[in-house]
Amino acid sequence: DPVTCERNVLYDGNQDGVVDHSEPSDYWLEEDYEGPTGLQLGYLRALGKWLRLGFTIALPPKRIVLFEQHDPYLPYYPRWRSWPHRVGVHLGASGRITEGLHIGLGVTVLAQARIDLSFEVDALVTDDQIADQGTAGDLDVDLLINTEAIRADVRPALGPVAAVSWDLGNIVPKLKGLRLGVVYRHPIQIQVDPAVLQLDFNALVQEIGSLGEVLIPIQTQIVYAATDFATPRQVALGLGYTHPRFQLAVDLTWNQWSAIVPNAAQINEELTDIEIGLIDLNAQVLNARVLEPLNFRDTITVRVGGELRPPALPLSGKLGSRLKEVGFVVRAGYGYDPAFIPEQTGLTNFLDNGTHTATLGLGVWTHDALQLMGGPIALDLFGQLHILEPRTHTKDPEVAAAGYPEGWPTLGEVRSGGLVGVVGLGLSLSI
Repeated sequence: DPVTCERNVLYDGNQDGVVDHSEPSDYWLEEDYEGPTGLQLGYLRALGKWLRLGFTIALPPKRIVLFEQHDPYLPYYPRWRSWPHRVGVHLGASGRITEGLHIGLGVTVLAQARIDLSFEVDALVTDDQIADQGTAGDLDVDLLINTEAIRADVRPALGPVAAVSWDLGNIVPKLKGLRLGVVYRHPIQIQVDPAVLQLDFNALVQEIGSLGEVLIPIQTQIVYAATDFATPRQVALGLGYTHPRFQLAVDLTWNQWSAIVPNAAQINEELTDIEIGLIDLNAQVLNARVLEPLNFRDTITVRVGGELRPPALPLSGKLGSRLKEVGFVVRAGYGYDPAFIPEQTGLTNFLDNGTHTATLGLGVWTHDALQLMGGPIALDLFGQLHILEPRTHTKDPEVAAAGYPEGWPTLGEVRSGGLVGVVGLGLSLSI
């Protein structure tokens, strides 16, 4: 239940050019967000005692990449929409400088998408049709549509990552196992090049008075700019303690949301153009969406967690001869992520909520019964609950004084909040 927003948001749902609060179809319905299921595969290998290499690939089940644009006047969560619905590859390497001091470098590779459309529309209208149409009904127009070009482009976007981990036991031997870590994640800001939607209409008008057959070309050019995907610049500071029987960790992450451009299409009115024949018309874009300066806030995320590893239980009999022993791991964690979107009193309706995250996990490990692996086999199950704090954006009543614009809440409020559940299962093999 990612959003709890009442049916009080208006838009032109029946596409009649009028936003009417008495028309049921003009009330926005809550979006049905698709569950971000997927599979993640990873591999880690130690090359001697100084170097480790690893990679992870995240695979959504239905697609390589999902590219969506959204009306900023309708309620929409810009933080989560596209992130889980694209293939992601994570590559990394870490090297041990001295005992307890490690430096890691990595890169996140995501897919970015772009699509360009170009097609031609021929409209055939006769003088008889115009005369018969009169003042009632719609004019019948025969359309011939020819596709000139459709171009979809999926390319990689790179986000570098750098980290340092240091065991403080190198300074004070009694602090051995207490580790300090710093991570830097470079932002990914996929700004789509301004895309041009080119429409060429050839209106063939027959037998208009004494002119006979007249071909009137109508050319339109619509230009929009958009952001396909964005993640903030992040700097994380972590502290962890490792013991043979337990592990504790806490980290703070600074998120530079203030530099993010929201994922919404914007019509460039200056570059939009219409020509009929050789006559250049001054095109006015009606109801064009304008992104208000929201001044997204930078946030600091806090997370704490730990795991308990009791001694392994020895197994006897035939089962013990194959599996030897079985061990369990119990995990728990909590995190808080503040909202980065400020109060919105105008037309835009971007949503973000302060989120509490609670996590529980259970793992079990044993040895390979067929003795094909070089180490233990582990099965881990976890569950998460994201509690989105209830939030209400109260709109300025003066904005609606001249009538209901598209995307306007009739009650003057847009509410958001709810619960999001996550479950996962992991299998680890030591080869």
